[in-house]
Amino acid sequence: MLPNYDSRPIQEIKLPVSKDILKVKPYTVAQEQIVLESMVDLSNKSEFLINIKRILEANITSEYNIDDMFLIDLIYLNLKLRSISKSEMIEYQIQCDNNECEQFNKPQKCVDEVEDIIFVKNSEKCKKIVKIDDKLTIELQPVKLDFVDYLASKTDSKIDIDNDSDERIDKILIKETLELALVNIAYSIKKVIFEGKVFNEFTIEELLEKILSQLTEAQIQDLQKEKNDMANLYLKIRKKCESCGKIFERVEDDFFVFLT
Repeated sequence: MLPNYDSRPIQEIKLPVSKDILKVKPYTVAQEQIVLESMVDLSNKSEFLINIKRILEANITSEYNIDDMFLIDLIYLNLKLRSISKSEMIEYQIQCDNNECEQFNKPQKCVDEVEDIIFVKNSEKCKKIVKIDDKLTIELQPVKLDFVDYLASKTDSKIDIDNDSDERIDKILIKETLELALVNIAYSIKKVIFEGKVFNEFTIEELLEKILSQLTEAQIQDLQKEKNDMANLYLKIRKKCESCGKIFERVEDDFFVFLT
């Protein structure tokens, strides 16, 4: 019987938010195949996320709780692992939106180093203390992986494009956007301080019902503003169309784009 062969070099990666230093191995061909198969049908985001987590766990050489990671750290780790498995390069596609271009809406393959297009903003800002009023103060942190679990399990929009009126579609969009914004803030709350008493054990449902839904729109906007000022990861691309020369710019912070 042949031995299990593993010649992968061990490298160190420093996570941008927690600042933890992990020793990791590059993806194997078999692991990359699992990721690619999961990407064929992203309608099942839960299965895709489970596969990503399993592969990350298998390539970290020491014990580490993936489920307790900050989302930014997980995305960064996934990108770095895939890049060192492919010589520090990342492949993606752009489409020219110039309708007079010969390559209009045709995919153009691009290759860049990960460090050239992936940026971490405000990595030092991992905590925000927000005073709502004299009674209530909220401590925020970047979202962790449980928020991704929530999004992956979330059902599709209730909008029926073929049958719903424009007015109904607008109302549903407003409602769903507000709900998602509140849930996003809820998953970012680490502590609630009410009349001097500190609460750090609560459910997302409690936060939504007893705290966030009782705030004014202006107070929610203040929380969102402080949240946006914390650590964040984004992809920034600036490329020229090979055919017409038009400059294509894109900034992306959708985490599923990073993972895929």
